[in-house]
Amino acid sequence: MVLALTVRDWAALIGATAGLVTIALTALTFVNRWRAFRRLLVEAAYETAHNLCHIAGCYDASADFFTSWPSIRLHRAFQLLEAPFWDRTLRRPYIAASVEHMVRNADLLQSFRRDPEVLAHAREPLQYFVEHAVRFLVHMREVHGGRSLLRELGLAWFLDLNAPHVRFRLRDAQLDQADGKHGAGADSELVCWKDSASPTRPAIGPYFKSLADPPPRGVRPRLPSY
Repeated sequence: MVLALTVRDWAALIGATAGLVTIALTALTFVNRWRAFRRLLVEAAYETAHNLCHIAGCYDASADFFTSWPSIRLHRAFQLLEAPFWDRTLRRPYIAASVEHMVRNADLLQSFRRDPEVLAHAREPLQYFVEHAVRFLVHMREVHGGRSLLRELGLAWFLDLNAPHVRFRLRDAQLDQADGKHGAGADSELVCWKDSASPTRPAIGPYFKSLADPPPRGVRPRLPSY
């Protein structure tokens, strides 16, 4: 029967086989890129937690000021905003917004001279950076692998937050909530760097200050395979 195939039959068979191979390779490429993106997303979240650990070590909560310039690295976060990952990041708009604003504030911080006397003038972008970094971690509860990372970081309570509203200071979060500003609703649970109104939602700054470097406990968490 095989010998009875005509040249046209063979051409059709080869064409069909090539088409199936192309489809299989395209599907495999898509899956691999998607897995690479999700892993990058979790790596960027871990990088963010590491940055917050450094910032916490440079912040005096009792006096409410930064004592020194923190070391901030955003290699993974930058990759989320570049090809070939940017289009996938955009499909998660809340994450995209947090990462983009975090990067913008980091860029602004780079424009400051690294002198102690200049540090006071960088207070606002540092605070905004912290807010967007914490928001990024909160949004990671929506990501495969993100929930595992939050548990590894000791932030499992993020998973149960209702309409979280993140601010650097508790009083600012409470004002937002009272005025319905910046997306804060009456039922929003407040997540703050400094101070907290609830024992189940501890202040983020002191928690990250208690972690070893890099967090958690000085050991890089085992990231799940995808």
